[in-house]
Amino acid sequence: MVKFDSADHALRLYEPEIVKVLHYGSTSMIGRLRAGIVLKSPRYSWWDLQKTSSDDQAHVARIRHHFSVEQQILEILGEHPRIIKYGISLG
Repeated sequence: MVKFDSADHALRLYEPEIVKVLHYGSTSMIGRLRAGIVLKSPRYSWWDLQKTSSDDQAHVARIRHHFSVEQQILEILGEHPRIIKYGISLG
């Protein structure tokens, strides 16, 4: 993940500490960061893609695609109090 650093207007790698993993799926995991805050993140980081085998690269590419589709769906649905906001797009 990345976060925006307002001091120098740059994106920085951000890997928050997950206190407890709540669920694993085939492409992602959901973890508790602190009370009331959960995070859905990819099981594998696509920014580490060049460090993996070709089989792993294909799996990571599928994960990236799934997150991209999910982002598009959430953008189409728009804001609603019962829809969790999509955080950051890694493009």
